Amino acid sequence: MFVLSHGLFDRAPGELKTKESLRYASPEELNGIGRQSTTWVWVLGIFIYEFVYGRHPYEHKDTAVIRTMILKYPPPFPEHI
Repeated sequence: MFVLSHGLFDRAPGELKTKESLRYASPEELNGIGRQSTTWVWVLGIFIYEFVYGRHPYEHKDTAVIRTMILKYPPPFPEHI
């Protein structure tokens, strides 16, 4: 339901209006390539990460920083769950 309520699957390619939609954008989308099959794998991976670790892998107040983190850094994995 979270996915639908935040419009993650119904946004137009390249349309990242909110911080929430940016947090789930794949690197391909952020690079302007658009959605591919890997986009859905990316979103699923983010959901699984949140389920296991209880937080989003790229947390920050500034959307520009979130964009940079997604593009340049692998998700950080905590040493302990």
